[in-house]
Amino acid sequence: MRRALTLLLAAACGGPRSAECDRYLACAEAAAPLSTRNQAATYGPNGTCWANESDAAACAELCEQALLAVRADAGRTTPQCQ
Repeated sequence: MRRALTLLLAAACGGPRSAECDRYLACAEAAAPLSTRNQAATYGPNGTCWANESDAAACAELCEQALLAVRADAGRTTPQCQ
């Protein structure tokens, strides 16, 4: 019963945050300081991405692609992007 309640509450609270988005935000901020203000509202800890599981999954994929793009550009020499 306790496990079922925990799962129910987790589902009601939205999807899990992604490590990909954490890495993307850290890289983007290091490569271009203050560049992540808008992205943090979406991909950050309280971002809109984590409202539900399907959004969270889509955001994780977008963050992976965004991280690759930053790495290929300004993040080439930024340690936080490696």
